Amino acid sequence: MADWRERRVGPLLTMWAAAGVFIAALAWLQHEQPALDEVLPLIYAITAGVLVWSTIKWLRARPTDRTDRRRTDRRHDLDHDQ
Repeated sequence: MADWRERRVGPLLTMWAAAGVFIAALAWLQHEQPALDEVLPLIYAITAGVLVWSTIKWLRARPTDRTDRRRTDRRHDLDHDQ
């Protein structure tokens, strides 16, 4: 998948597609079961909130230091000869 700000866009698009399918299923369910008209707007709002929160988390700025912390050797940072 194409990069945007040095990130993979696939997870973001997958999240939005899954939310779209979920909201479409809820809309179909609301059409089939009109008794759910009072409950489903809350579920729509929760879904939209989770989607917005996840998107903002995906878009947040990463640190400028691009060193891979998993590959650094922390043993050299400690002074054991004291």
